[in-house]
Amino acid sequence: MDCQLEVVNIEKIIFSGLIKKVKVSGIEGNLCIYPNHAQLLTFIQPGLLSITDIKEKIENLYISGGILEIQPKKISILADSVIRVIDLDRQHILKNKKELQKNISNNVVLEQQSKIIKKLSEEIAKLKVIEMMEKPKNRN
Repeated sequence: MDCQLEVVNIEKIIFSGLIKKVKVSGIEGNLCIYPNHAQLLTFIQPGLLSITDIKEKIENLYISGGILEIQPKKISILADSVIRVIDLDRQHILKNKKELQKNISNNVVLEQQSKIIKKLSEEIAKLKVIEMMEKPKNRN
């Protein structure tokens, strides 16, 4: 059995199709969602969004956050931003991370500091996604 998945951001539809399962980082931990999952509405943490379509093709994406809604026959993800994992550039991410860490250590006002910390957590999540994809493929 399969169900419809739609991943959208403010600009466009990222993915729309029938899927067998979806893996995503929820606010309370990693979620693996199959058809007929219980209804759910939750926030998504920055991390890996792994989609297995009905032909068993897996698409791995980095998602910076958003909202996940599960209905009986449809899963919807409203994403802040989405990047294909193969498009993530480790060196660029490390450079951004270093710059953000430097900015935090400077005495910036609290409002700016919280924005910097959010961006830093997203860069760290991107690095974790890259590391996950580099590990041997011995898990489902």
